[in-house]
Amino acid sequence: MNVLNRLTVRQLKLNRRRTLITLLGVIISVAMITAVASLGTSFVDFLQRGTKAESGNWHVLYKAVSPEQAKGIQADKHTDIASFSQDIGYAKLAGSQNVDRPYLFLRGYDRNGYENFPIKLKEGRLPATPEELVISEAIEPSSGVKFSIGDKLTLEVGDRILEQATGELPAGSRLTQNTPLQWNEKSEPNETFKPISSRSYTVVGVIERPPWEPANSPGYTAMSYLDIAKLKPGETVNASVAVKKVTKSIFTHAENLSKELGITEKIQYNTDLLRYYGVMKEDNLRKTLYSILGIIMVIILVGSVSLIYNAFAISVSERSRQLGMLSSVGATRKQKKRSVFFEGGVIGLISIPIGLAAGLAGMGITLRLLQPLIRAGMGVPVDLELVVSPLTLLLAAAISIVTILISTYNPARRASRISAMDAIRQSQDVRLTGKAVKTSRLTRKVFGFEAEIALKNLKRNKRRYRATVFSLIVSLVLFLTVSTFTFYLHKSVEISQSNYNFDIQIHRANENAYGGLYTEGLKPEETLGLFNQIAAMDKVKESAVTYRLDAGTLVAPGQATERAKQDLANSGETAPTGKFPYYVQIISLNDEAFRRYANEVGVNPEALMNAKSPSAIVVDTATYRQQKDGKFVKVKTIQLKEGDTLPLTVEVGDPLKKEPVGTLTAVRLTDKLPLGVTQYEEPRTVFAVLPLSAFKAMEKAAYGPDSVQPTLSLKSDDPIGLQTDIEKWKSAESRTDIYTWNVYKSRQSDRQMMQIINVFAYGFVSLITAISTANIFNTISTSIALRKREFAMLRSVGMTPKSFNKMIRFESLFYGIKTLLYGLPISFVVMLLLFKSLSGTFSFVFSIPWTSVLIGIGAVFVIVGASMLYSGSKVRKENILDGLRTENI
Repeated sequence: MNVLNRLTVRQLKLNRRRTLITLLGVIISVAMITAVASLGTSFVDFLQRGTKAESGNWHVLYKAVSPEQAKGIQADKHTDIASFSQDIGYAKLAGSQNVDRPYLFLRGYDRNGYENFPIKLKEGRLPATPEELVISEAIEPSSGVKFSIGDKLTLEVGDRILEQATGELPAGSRLTQNTPLQWNEKSEPNETFKPISSRSYTVVGVIERPPWEPANSPGYTAMSYLDIAKLKPGETVNASVAVKKVTKSIFTHAENLSKELGITEKIQYNTDLLRYYGVMKEDNLRKTLYSILGIIMVIILVGSVSLIYNAFAISVSERSRQLGMLSSVGATRKQKKRSVFFEGGVIGLISIPIGLAAGLAGMGITLRLLQPLIRAGMGVPVDLELVVSPLTLLLAAAISIVTILISTYNPARRASRISAMDAIRQSQDVRLTGKAVKTSRLTRKVFGFEAEIALKNLKRNKRRYRATVFSLIVSLVLFLTVSTFTFYLHKSVEISQSNYNFDIQIHRANENAYGGLYTEGLKPEETLGLFNQIAAMDKVKESAVTYRLDAGTLVAPGQATERAKQDLANSGETAPTGKFPYYVQIISLNDEAFRRYANEVGVNPEALMNAKSPSAIVVDTATYRQQKDGKFVKVKTIQLKEGDTLPLTVEVGDPLKKEPVGTLTAVRLTDKLPLGVTQYEEPRTVFAVLPLSAFKAMEKAAYGPDSVQPTLSLKSDDPIGLQTDIEKWKSAESRTDIYTWNVYKSRQSDRQMMQIINVFAYGFVSLITAISTANIFNTISTSIALRKREFAMLRSVGMTPKSFNKMIRFESLFYGIKTLLYGLPISFVVMLLLFKSLSGTFSFVFSIPWTSVLIGIGAVFVIVGASMLYSGSKVRKENILDGLRTENI
């Protein structure tokens, strides 16, 4: 080690505080880069394994291939694993009590198929010959048919054939597992079973219900063994291929191989799995994730460069006299520049390995602690495990090295230009002119002499002032960016869940012989009595009984939205000249729920309940997910004013015949839905909520009394427990006509995902705050330390401790104001970019998280003030004479 390098190491040891803060900042930066990179790698691996666990380990599916073509697929140089399967067909499940699932669905797999598809054995063993069979565990509890290991089965195997054409399929179509049991308009089966062959099997095992089996499939899965060597002439199989290396050429190669082997069926691809290998075209969600990750990585890099740059810039300022002395004894520019680069190398050599290890350890611990939430929230039967990729570590290390090089380049260039005379005079940092430090007379008049001195100090030390302000700006932007990210995610989840404002919804209906539900013959008053029993249960927090009546209305052009006019034009409907037809969902609630809802929207419920003419609260805003692109949108559905009336008509018998049932007056417009009411994508639909008495009058005029069945919606602090209580009540009362819909379960997974996101986001905020605080504290405290001589001079000419403190406070104030002038506009731009990123998936109005903004503003002044007061207190304790003869080390 040469003399300059030894002096650099000595400098680092003598300035332990600054060195430790710099090391800490770099370690945190490297740890964050490593954590983000490893999280990305781990998450991609998690999605790949999760998809394989649900749909199998395959990339390309060749359908209906002959044994010769199967051998060609196996011999292809790109094939890693070829799994073969055969859909044998359907067989009647004798004794099934489930009218919607009267079949067994038989499928055969070869050895690779059983190993590479998610087939989980519960009892017995897997088939080893084509005469052996495993059955799904779902058969007995759902159909009532029980099989035991060792049972001998003789099954007539065949196809399901559609009888009458539907909107999607022509008559005579061969139906698959993805097509539920077909019913005609009379609730009778619209398909026939066509036997093809008779097969005998021995049951050798029981498997879990396969995850790929559709929930509404008509057949329970049973599996046999596929032996390609025993295929009959003309029989074909399906080949599911996992390739050796997934690249974008997979599609071209598969098409070429198909043509080469003469395969006529269209190739299918495991698009869900290939998407996670990055070979599919990007969808909105992927673009959103990439945009967000890109912004986060840029933020980390900017924060890291800011911290390390300031640390080395300050180091050069501290060592300026030393570097000048080295110049006077013959040190060249290149040697001085290398000295600063060597300092960066020492910092990197210590901090990068520690940062890599800390990043991996932190992410590993985080994933382990979050594992229960991840499994429950994602609904995937695999764990999110830490994947340590050498490429990821190299990338993180390379980014960190480049960051240090960028950070040290300018300070190194400055160091190389320091001359001996400038260093001795200490004139390179401060070059004063009268204009440069000129301040307004208003400053002294309003704030006092101390404020003027504080402002002059900032102007005469512009380089350090700018470095500190830049650090503060970066810190503010970092904090507000992450806060905005979590704010928008919460907002997005709220929008996606906004259609359901209840936990459990209950309906009453009878089941016909074919599994269909009907409400004819059920008395609403009897239903209401049953609902009152449920609503009185202990775990019910809030309940509402809702009634719904469909009506129509005609509105003036000024009341129809542009979206509604366009929808009318696209629909081909005719309407009276100058009028636009709308659908009105007339909603009523039981009296208690109506009073509660009216009070929530600011209306006197008694005035509506005692009104002479029907008056309603109109919901004129809708929030829903669009079918065309999956976006969540919030839009106006009608342009009404309070006091406007809507003439109502209903269909009675003939759909073309409209009978008037009165008018409604809109007494209040709102975007709040009553408990139990959901919205859907319909540009010309509005909701009108009115008292039960007015609803009953309209119901009687339209269809007769007691013609509308009520629905019960419930809120609970324990929806799962409430569901259990309801099921127990149904069993005790022998109620088979009560059906429950628990939407809490789906919302629960969304909440768990938000908890996972919050852990990562706020962990990120904590690390960013640590970097920012270290950066600011390092910059300010070192800047104050370098001004010991200046402060000693002020104290020597009579500045009191009170004035000194006042000057420090004003400097803190000026730092904060300058930071906000630049930091807030930059933060708002970043917020807009994040909004644009998320708008690919969600559509909502751009808004600013003002709470986070206020916290950020307060934090700027707290951090600056605390740093300056701490550093100033150390300066005040020093002797004036010691301060006047202070030398930079």
